[in-house]
Amino acid sequence: MRIDAGGIGKGLACDIVATEMISGGAYGVLVELGGDLRVAGSPPDGHAWRIAIEDPFDTGQEIARVALLDGAVATSSTTWRRWVRGGRPVHHIIDPFTGDVSSSDVVSATVVAGEGWWAEVLAKAAFVAGLDRGAALVADAGATGLLIDGAGAERAVEGFDLYRDPGRNAASEGSAVSDGSAVSVRPEVVE
Repeated sequence: MRIDAGGIGKGLACDIVATEMISGGAYGVLVELGGDLRVAGSPPDGHAWRIAIEDPFDTGQEIARVALLDGAVATSSTTWRRWVRGGRPVHHIIDPFTGDVSSSDVVSATVVAGEGWWAEVLAKAAFVAGLDRGAALVADAGATGLLIDGAGAERAVEGFDLYRDPGRNAASEGSAVSDGSAVSVRPEVVE
């Protein structure tokens, strides 16, 4: 039997590197691999690690930003790793029920969780599940996030506004993190 950790590899690697660096004496680390990341310890500004979430319709632009003290952020989207097959655009996220490219209404699923591997699992699952079921799945798993559908509608999972950094999003002016405070994501025990 073989196990392929490809679907959680970047997040898991971020977790391992961050843990090793903090254990080795680093005061703070931000480990990013292919867009998924893990933060731990003290950020350079002493307040929070500020993480941009890319706009899936305007690459290179931010749609939101989160502020974290400790935790992970992972995004699954159709923005990168896509091509044309049979005259139609396809992407790399496979629906495990059909074995074909996911056809959900989600074009970007970002999850904030305690560990990188878990954020990656939930981002992919939410992407495949669709906007409503995906948001419920993330919330039920004790995480939060931001899902965006093909029409550009945003679905903030319960608790996401606790992490939203209003410095990059005028719609969230007055949020609890506007003073530079941030929150930690604690890993959940998964049974």
